[in-house]
Amino acid sequence: MVYTEVNNKYYTGFNYSDQDNVHAVFNSMASKAFDVLLSRLLIEMPSSAQVVAFKDNQVTLDRGRNAGILNNETMILFQYQQGFVEPIAVAMVKPSSNSAIAQIVKWKDSDNAEKIKDKADGKIYQTSLGQKVFAVSVGLPQDYVDNRL
Repeated sequence: MVYTEVNNKYYTGFNYSDQDNVHAVFNSMASKAFDVLLSRLLIEMPSSAQVVAFKDNQVTLDRGRNAGILNNETMILFQYQQGFVEPIAVAMVKPSSNSAIAQIVKWKDSDNAEKIKDKADGKIYQTSLGQKVFAVSVGLPQDYVDNRL
């Protein structure tokens, strides 16, 4: 945004009297402000989904990009049963528009996680109705931060 005037006339740099230059700067500022707002919103309001099924070290989720889930987002999988929350695993998500597939990168060392892991070994496993499993994001993916902000 350096501007140089010589004898009261534009010489070099940002020409504030040229409407195209001014519009380009405002568009750039608005785009950057929107990116910052979006990233802060995603940090303050993490994305979430319900786990549909497990198979080996993969899970399917009932939400995708339309619900704010980002590519390579890290999510915590936890079981919610009668008001109690128990973490199960950590997964990296690959969303489509309306659903997502997540790769489990670490199982929690617990009896409950072991039961689910065993039941999903080589076959599709869905938890019972009273034992819902959810996924919640834990922050912005690094490639989103590097490429969008």
